[in-house]
Amino acid sequence: MSTYSLPGQDFVYGAPNIPDSENCKQVVGSWQDHTSSRGPKPVVDFVLMNKEASQAGCVSAHEFSLQRKAHLKFKTRQTRSPGKNMDDKIFGRASVPDGNFHELISNQYQRNFIAQQRIKEAEPPITRHLIAPVHTRASIGHSYKPPQEPSSPFKLKKFENIPSRAFLGSSPKSVSKSPQRVNDEEYKQAFSGKELERALPVS
Repeated sequence: MSTYSLPGQDFVYGAPNIPDSENCKQVVGSWQDHTSSRGPKPVVDFVLMNKEASQAGCVSAHEFSLQRKAHLKFKTRQTRSPGKNMDDKIFGRASVPDGNFHELISNQYQRNFIAQQRIKEAEPPITRHLIAPVHTRASIGHSYKPPQEPSSPFKLKKFENIPSRAFLGSSPKSVSKSPQRVNDEEYKQAFSGKELERALPVS
């Protein structure tokens, strides 16, 4: 048994559910537009104050600050203008008008296309005159190559006046004739003394 008496069977436990006086139909069917109670808040116009300070002869930052505090200027914010009414404007590309169904079934469009192509083929071909390429300053500058001075093969200074001796194991001075046409006299004149003995083949 409990120490206190419980309520009767008609009692409902929990928080009471208070119904709203405005039902769903009234909420959806009547929209309340918001209206601002205050206008746009003014803001400080620094451009106008700095202009007046310059006209007053202020040159330093401290003078500008004192001038702005003494002559405070405000400006109202510019509200956005309402947009244009675009209800009657249609965006996008215009649709292609519907063709004749009979022409579509009878393949009339293909026959019209073939007839147009035959007319184009019967026309004389268009002659196009090609324009020859013309050099520009840039192309002329890139194509220019400075003249190269003829360079001799590298030789040490102490061997500059010494002729080459590469000739079938020997080295005659004359290179104006081919090696097969050099006779014995020219061969002997190219050498002297011990060089001739070393150049002559051993019998």
